[in-house]
Amino acid sequence: MKHFSILSFALLVSASALAAGQVHMKVGLTAGSFTAEAASVQGVAQPDGAGYKAENVTLPLDDLKSGIELRDEHMKTKYFETAKYPVAKLLSAKAKEGRFEGQLVVRGKTQKIEGTYSVEGQQLKAHFTTKMTDYGIGKISYMGLGVKEEVTLDVTLPIQAAAPKR
Repeated sequence: MKHFSILSFALLVSASALAAGQVHMKVGLTAGSFTAEAASVQGVAQPDGAGYKAENVTLPLDDLKSGIELRDEHMKTKYFETAKYPVAKLLSAKAKEGRFEGQLVVRGKTQKIEGTYSVEGQQLKAHFTTKMTDYGIGKISYMGLGVKEEVTLDVTLPIQAAAPKR
């Protein structure tokens, strides 16, 4: 069972200082898949004209859990290198009409991401895929089981109205 790819990433568009957002990262294996999760995404989505925006959303990568301690440890130390790069960060994202684009930083590498989103009550739910190699994470294999390059992320963020301008 391999360690997944970086996707934790920031996961895009994310959560709030009062209520943390969540991320679910699905990692494909040569035989099966696994999911890593965290409920500590910090940041918010805010209404922006006919859409939404998010800025400086962070995910402490040490918070990602897959249910297997050894896999989690390898993910943190070998692949995310959390001692050196403790967070994944969504620098900014703009969302409109069910689609979004943004800039995600993982392991010091910034990449453009894009995907879909929906709004459910006071939550924005984003869905996207990214490649581990875009963030400097090479092929992963453990005891003959390989990890697929592309990972899928689902991120839930609280929606918070922007503070009135003075």
